[in-house]
Amino acid sequence: MAGLTPKIVTLGQILKETGVRVGEAAALKWVDIDFERKIMTFNNPEKRSLPRIKRVSDKLITMVNRLPRKQERIFGGRGSIEARYNYQRKRLAYKLDNPRLLKITFHTFRQLVWHNAIS
Repeated sequence: MAGLTPKIVTLGQILKETGVRVGEAAALKWVDIDFERKIMTFNNPEKRSLPRIKRVSDKLITMVNRLPRKQERIFGGRGSIEARYNYQRKRLAYKLDNPRLLKITFHTFRQLVWHNAIS
């Protein structure tokens, strides 16, 4: 994670803490976050899910607060954030000569959440 941009690291932390799908997190708007109560509301569910409200950590709230507020959506949408992540992941895998990094996807974070919930 150290070689990725703050925006992508923050998205990864959201996925890790909440277990939501990447499209749901990418659609997150600034108004969907209650910074005082540390709550995120995911209003754009995917795959027949329902909207969800998740409590998040102080660490994640701090990470989100550090991001620039240039547009309504925090991440600008799923396609753009996934493309940037894939580019950065490939660059790091090549730079570190570690092809296993190419196996880490946004869905990997969701799987970790569900695996830890079951364990």
